[in-house]
Amino acid sequence: MFDQLCKDCLDPTTTSQLNYTHKPLKALIKKLNRNTSGSKNHKLFNDQQTSPPINNNNNNESKYEILYYMVKRLLEYGLDFRYKLFSCALEDSNNQEILKWIKDSHDNIQDFKRQCQSLSSDIKRYANTNTLRLIEFDPNPSFSFSFGLYLADNYDFLSYVLGIHGHRHLFHLLDDVLLLGNLECTNLLIESIATHATKDDSFTISGEIHTSLMTLDFVKRLLNIKNNQVNGLDKLVVSIIKLQKLDILEYILLSSSYAISNDPAIHHTFILESLKIDNPIFIEILLDKFFPLSTVFTIPNSFEMIDPHPLGSLYSKGHTIKFALGCYSMSPIPKSSMTLIINHQSIQIVPSWLVILSCVHFHEDDTDIQLLKDVVSNYNFNKIQDVLTIACAKGLIQVLECFPASKISLFCDKLMQEAIKNKQFKVACFLVDIFIHQIPTSLSNMGDWLFILHHLNRIEDEGEFEMLWNQLVSVTTQWTITATTTYTTTTTTMNDHHNKIDNNSLLFKSILNNYYLRTKIFQHVQHIHGQLIGKFYYLVLKEHEMTSLNDYIQLNRTDLFIKHFDKVYQTIQSNGIKFDFNHSNKTFIPLLETIFRNDNDIVLEYLLQRFKGELDAEEIQRFVVSLQHEHPRKFSIGVYWVLMRHKYHLLVGGVDVATRSTFVDMFLSMTIWVGDLALCDQFCKDCPDSNNRIISVRIFKTIIERLNNEQLLESSPTNTNNNNNNNNNNNNNNNNNESRYKKLFDMVKKLLEYGIDTREELFQDALDESYTNNQEILKWIKDSYVENENDFFCFCHYRLSELSIQCNAKTDTLQLIEYYPPHKIHIYPYTAKNIDYISFMIGINEHRQLFKLLTNTLDHGYLESANLLIDQIYMLEKDQVDIAISGIIHPSIISLDLVKRLMSLKSIKANLIQLVQTIIQSQKTDILEPLYFLYSKGHTIKFEKLNQFAPMPIESLKLIIDHQSIQSVPPCIAVFSCVCNYHEDYSYLVADVVELLKSKKYFSMDTYSSMSVLYSASEKGLINVLDCFSESGIWSLNDSLIRVAIRNKQIKTACYLVERYFDYYWAYGNHESWVKILGNVFYIDDEDEFQMFWNLLSPITTNYLIISSLIRRISSDKTLLISRKIDKIIKYYSLFYNGPEKSL
Repeated sequence: MFDQLCKDCLDPTTTSQLNYTHKPLKALIKKLNRNTSGSKNHKLFNDQQTSPPINNNNNNESKYEILYYMVKRLLEYGLDFRYKLFSCALEDSNNQEILKWIKDSHDNIQDFKRQCQSLSSDIKRYANTNTLRLIEFDPNPSFSFSFGLYLADNYDFLSYVLGIHGHRHLFHLLDDVLLLGNLECTNLLIESIATHATKDDSFTISGEIHTSLMTLDFVKRLLNIKNNQVNGLDKLVVSIIKLQKLDILEYILLSSSYAISNDPAIHHTFILESLKIDNPIFIEILLDKFFPLSTVFTIPNSFEMIDPHPLGSLYSKGHTIKFALGCYSMSPIPKSSMTLIINHQSIQIVPSWLVILSCVHFHEDDTDIQLLKDVVSNYNFNKIQDVLTIACAKGLIQVLECFPASKISLFCDKLMQEAIKNKQFKVACFLVDIFIHQIPTSLSNMGDWLFILHHLNRIEDEGEFEMLWNQLVSVTTQWTITATTTYTTTTTTMNDHHNKIDNNSLLFKSILNNYYLRTKIFQHVQHIHGQLIGKFYYLVLKEHEMTSLNDYIQLNRTDLFIKHFDKVYQTIQSNGIKFDFNHSNKTFIPLLETIFRNDNDIVLEYLLQRFKGELDAEEIQRFVVSLQHEHPRKFSIGVYWVLMRHKYHLLVGGVDVATRSTFVDMFLSMTIWVGDLALCDQFCKDCPDSNNRIISVRIFKTIIERLNNEQLLESSPTNTNNNNNNNNNNNNNNNNNESRYKKLFDMVKKLLEYGIDTREELFQDALDESYTNNQEILKWIKDSYVENENDFFCFCHYRLSELSIQCNAKTDTLQLIEYYPPHKIHIYPYTAKNIDYISFMIGINEHRQLFKLLTNTLDHGYLESANLLIDQIYMLEKDQVDIAISGIIHPSIISLDLVKRLMSLKSIKANLIQLVQTIIQSQKTDILEPLYFLYSKGHTIKFEKLNQFAPMPIESLKLIIDHQSIQSVPPCIAVFSCVCNYHEDYSYLVADVVELLKSKKYFSMDTYSSMSVLYSASEKGLINVLDCFSESGIWSLNDSLIRVAIRNKQIKTACYLVERYFDYYWAYGNHESWVKILGNVFYIDDEDEFQMFWNLLSPITTNYLIISSLIRRISSDKTLLISRKIDKIIKYYSLFYNGPEKSL
């Protein structure tokens, strides 16, 4: 057959330049590898005149003979598939037999070498040492310079080339090796360079290093290579910050051997990278190093998310930020970061688009809506589709209401699709209401309506579909639109609903002839059953309803799975089908995913036994890693045991370094997490690449909790017979005085034997606050360093251990570990809460380094720590120590006594402006005492930097005006404070502030503050305050001020606002706004007030269109008021009505 096909389809003159992007021989090689008897392949040639040439007898015949025959026959017809076979042989674990045949098939060895040169990319990627020697590969120097990334990951090829041409041609590969993270190749290059480099050999590295290589020892080794020029040291620092390698960063910053660029732009980049991570230590160190003075940092356009922790540290050191022009590619800012920006600077520094995007993306409560309305009112709508799409997907109708309807209708198709796709039915109804008023139903707009109606077909719920269809009655009753829609979607749902609304089908019919009622009646039981299945799937699904193997796994019916899979497997075997497991197998991969997600190790064991060696280990490892990335979780220990029993955990050649590294980390972490010593020991023995690894997560918390719970259960009253001897306070849980943490200690010791030191992680977990410093574990860690006590001292002062000690260590712990700080110690801000550590340091006369914590203790409200530090400073007053503090004091601890103590010490230099701001905004009853104290010392207050987003108490405002003058208070702060904190006893202050405002021809006030003032004035009936604001400021809030006034019984204020609204809205014919304004009459209970308000709006209340719209908009939540209010509306509307029906 094969020969006949070549004769019929191929011409002997065909050139051999035909190229195929696929590799047709790869599958055949795999099949032949599984079939050890090559003689069976002769059945393919029974119908041919010429049999394939056989070089040996049948017993010694190559199993690839059929493959060789096909390649030679194709070559006779002008198609040279040898280069494709060469690539496939390389991928097939460097198949030496096939490669040798290809080499021997060339009469001219030079032709073979030219072919090897053309396949250089595959050779660089896959060839091992045996292959390179077999093909006698000899790369010339010019060729070696174009090796690329594949060579950097092939240890055999790299060592082979080094042996031929030496190291000089491969210096440039060091960058690629560092980027890929191949440790073997990296060591090979570094050793070669360190051994053979001369003074004339210089090279550079970019500074980008793979995560798996980024350790302090490796960086030291890399930077100390002779003649090394690290042009990328700045990039290296950036990479260190991204990976949060604090020890490496400190080493580079403190070392005098490596000079970081003096370019401020580079230092600026360091700070920006530090703002992206959740660890504030990095930004604190970098700010102290490069920016001792207050600096403004510019946030670029494409910046990622700003984390609140480093941002808070940046502000605490007196620095600020600003945003570059344009921010359309920037990630939204978290709410906590936005709050920090507003509190320390103002909302005006954040671009409007970014505020809008952040409010929508991180929407939580009504404060986001108010801020969004504030920004949207002044924003130029050029790009809002993304924001509207997010709001539709999340069902945020309040957000959509902030945007003009005319802008929303521009994206009708996209927004409707997003709302229905995410099952946001209320949003869809809201959008439909907008589209009906904004998009005409004429033929010119038929395309928009077709798109909208097309999305209705995605609605599964019949009731929701019918409600939306009826809401679109002005569109769905037009035959030209619905006919086109039903034709293009080929559905009957729309056509059925069109017929139900059509004028010709509105006749009264019997119940059984009504489509809707008939469907509801006969499908009622099925509908309820469907709801139960969706809600209680595991309780109601019966055996006959299970339709797939996945169902059996999910319901833990292993017996049914094995029963049905056996039938499938027997069918596969009877048809001679060979199983091929790879990522493209769309039948088996979902099944395997279900097994892993449900932790069904029984089914996994069954499948692996069934297929035996047919599943490739490399594919299994890739699958496990990819599944973990898509659905992060911890698989059960049973799944890992099954993989290990079938040898799928071993190192295989086809898995790339990153995947293998992730797989080993997952496997190793899981064994430690569950505390399975046997599994951990076996894995470390079988996998040498697991040795000398660093576990990057704290994994002992679960083990410690479990062991503690076991101890509690054994000491419970139900086990008194076994616990008579456990009344002492030791940590032993059996009669042999064996520690209950023995399993934990054995695990750590076993890992240590394989070069995996997890004592630091155990140390941090033992110091955790929830464990109140587990003394037994800490003592065991200390004793484990008995051979060299200096190692334990270094261990305690390693960065993360030092941080845990400062934050959580109690006095007993500090004494146990014999803690003594090094000469230069970095005091972390979190230390401020640990009174035990501060007392301990003062007790050993190491107090001076703690004084920098005074700002943190005051800012976060740690009064006990603050008093301890202040007492120590008082004792050292004669030594003339200088301590600068920010002046910010937490409201929970501020008091006159504390302020007096701070101000009486000459050593403490407090920021007076921030101190006053803290005092004013603390909202405490004794707030006046600290202010009196400051005035008694001759201080005055400047308001340039006070936060305008938080009003001061009115008592404080009065005190400031009495001691200074009302002119010294900015008008915005004065009106904000006296209106928002209004009290009748201080009504005269409002009059003074109003006079101040009127004396100013112009006063600036941010939108948030002005909005708060207007709302408060409307709520409290302060018409004189409202009179100070322009019409534009009042109009921007639409009818909300009138609504606030009416709901708070301020009818005179509401009438005043109506008069100011009237000229503007009536002139522009804003029909919708008047309907909203009139809607507030439902909240007026008094008859006289209702009539006064109604008569005031007589030009509006006599308009039948507006009144009709008003009645239609009555919502169901006003049922208690509807009948009475509608009667009033009819009564007063009829008084002014002059239509032809009045006489009837």
